[in-house]
Amino acid sequence: MAYNWIRIASCFLFASMLFLHSCSPVQLTSAWSDKNEQAMSFSRILVVSFARDTAKRKLGEDHIKAEMVRHGQAAFTSLDIFGPGFADADSLSRRQLMLEKGFDGLVTFRILNVDDDYEPNSLFTLHPSRSIVEQDVYMSSELYRVKDNKMIWHGQSSSSSTDPTEDMAIRYARNIVRDMIHKRVFVIGNKRLAAY
Repeated sequence: MAYNWIRIASCFLFASMLFLHSCSPVQLTSAWSDKNEQAMSFSRILVVSFARDTAKRKLGEDHIKAEMVRHGQAAFTSLDIFGPGFADADSLSRRQLMLEKGFDGLVTFRILNVDDDYEPNSLFTLHPSRSIVEQDVYMSSELYRVKDNKMIWHGQSSSSSTDPTEDMAIRYARNIVRDMIHKRVFVIGNKRLAAY
C-alpha cells in the first residue's frame, strides 16, 4: 500500500516538473534603477519593441502597455501611434517624433541573444545535423525619460522558448512593471506607487 502511494507521488512530481518546464516561464534575472533619480511622474509613456516580427512586436507592446495602464500610467504602443516603421528609424528621429506627440517616457523591449541547446550525440555516432531541444532567450527592457534620453530603469529577463505565447507576454510585462513599482520609479499624482 505504501509503495503505491510513493509511486503515485513520484508520477505526480514528474508530471508537475514536465508541466512547469513546458510553460517556459519568463524570469526577470536582473534589474537596476537610478538611485539618484526621484520617482517620475510621466504624462505619456510610449512602449516600443524592437522585435523583427510584427506579430511578436504587437504581442509584446500590447501587454507591456496593458500592464502599465493597469498601474495608472498613460501608455501607448509605437505600432498604434507611429506604425511599424518607428522601430527602424534612427534614435534622433524617434526622439523627435515622441516629443512632438507629447511623450515624456519610453519603455523598450529587445531580444539580446538566443542560445540553442542541441540533442546530445550518442557514444557511437556523431550527428552533424542534431536537432535543437531547447532555446534560451535573453531579453531586456529599459525605461527612459525622453527629454534628455536618460535611462531610469533597466531589466534583463530569460525564457526557454523563442515562440512567445500570450501567457509569456503577460508574465514578462507583469515582471518588469512590478519591478519598476518595487524600485519606485513611477509617481501617480503626488503619491508614489507602493511596492506589493
